[in-house]
Amino acid sequence: MRRFPSGTSLRGHARTRYAAFAAILVAAAGINLTQFRSIDDNTSAHFSAIHRYPTGDLLEIGYAGYRPFREMYGPYLVLGGIAPDSTILVLRGSRLTRHEFVSRAYSFGQAASVRRVHSEALAALLSSHTLDDPAAVESTFDPSPFVIARGDGGEDGPPWAFALDTGAVTRRALPAPERFVPELLATGAPAGLERRPREFVLLEWDQPIAGSEWTHQDLLVEADLLPAPIREELAR
Repeated sequence: MRRFPSGTSLRGHARTRYAAFAAILVAAAGINLTQFRSIDDNTSAHFSAIHRYPTGDLLEIGYAGYRPFREMYGPYLVLGGIAPDSTILVLRGSRLTRHEFVSRAYSFGQAASVRRVHSEALAALLSSHTLDDPAAVESTFDPSPFVIARGDGGEDGPPWAFALDTGAVTRRALPAPERFVPELLATGAPAGLERRPREFVLLEWDQPIAGSEWTHQDLLVEADLLPAPIREELAR
């Protein structure tokens, strides 16, 4: 004949199950609290629900605390800060002709127009190929001495650089390239740097940054800094 456990035994088993379940819940809660503390310790201040920001400017807050914002909008913030109403030229067929890049140029960069252009000389320069006439493209093109702002890039975008002819303003009088955007947002264009429309070319510069997974940088360069054959072709 089948024997059933006594009431005392059933109550004992129930207490054991409840105790085990409670222990699992406590352990899970402890793990989650530890994770949250780790996340809070390793993320930027803007994830805190209540705290005081050093500024009320949303662009400053976003650039300082949100890495994807820096990666996606950095060069356009520079453009809007020192050269609003500029014309942006983009090589036809480049990924930079996609809508998100054009919209950033208009919204954050305050561009007057974005034009898609065809330039064999520029394409040859970017692809490291030579034209039939090797003298048509200056292979020594290097915008590095004119880069006034830059960003490291990451998962949401490649490193970027902004190259400008600063005229009589020396590099020493400007913020470091890595600090240019934060200081631009906080205090405006550097003293002596004329804030005026210019013509720029947005391109993929085949110059990787050490330690970056990207093989190029997005470069916004003033057109006057490009080799003469390219400037002539773009002006047609």
